[in-house]
Amino acid sequence: MGSVLLRTIQVLIATLLIAIATIGILWVLGLIDPAAAQTSAYRIGGVIGICLVAALAMVAIFSIGGNKSDN
Repeated sequence: MGSVLLRTIQVLIATLLIAIATIGILWVLGLIDPAAAQTSAYRIGGVIGICLVAALAMVAIFSIGGNKSDN
């Protein structure tokens, strides 16, 4: 279970980096203005950040549940 959640976190971080890089490229090419780029980055970062925090919380919950002994 832990490896699946770790993979999910890696995918979320990679998605965030790709999205921010895409917005940066569009801004450098002059296809979007700086205010739109900043707003888009904040929105995408916020959504993916919330997903990342949820995945980290699931990792914490499952790791605490897995450490219980059956005595």
